[in-house]
Amino acid sequence: MSAPVTIQMRFGKDVLQEIWRLTEEAIQRAISITVSRLREMARIYTPEDTGRLLDSFQISTTPQSIIMKWTALSPEGYNYAHVADVGRSGGVPIVAKTPRGLIWKDKAGGWHRAKQVTQGAMAGKFFSSTMKLEARGILIEELRKEIALIGGP
Repeated sequence: MSAPVTIQMRFGKDVLQEIWRLTEEAIQRAISITVSRLREMARIYTPEDTGRLLDSFQISTTPQSIIMKWTALSPEGYNYAHVADVGRSGGVPIVAKTPRGLIWKDKAGGWHRAKQVTQGAMAGKFFSSTMKLEARGILIEELRKEIALIGGP
């Protein structure tokens, strides 16, 4: 009868510190690559009418997170990034500020004038939720590549 061969390998403090350092470097490289890929993804998912919303896209990182932000302002100073993302309900009256009233040209080229109109509803594009899912998927993909480079599974 033969006895089994058993080997136990223990990680010393120095080896554990080296593994942690390599892992932390891999995470930072994966975050950096993810950020550059997300800049391109923003062009796909951010609604574009005038380009202000896409131009307002900012992305930054902390050691353990990625922060994406849209801060688009209309020429009047209204921040419409949130409305473009989640939408809004209609029904709010818009009253003319001058005696001339509200004047606008429709898509067919006809002119209209009114003292008051009712704001219409606007459907959201939910681009922030989509970008969050994309960010998670890209980061996991890049982390797997980085861990494979340092000898992981």
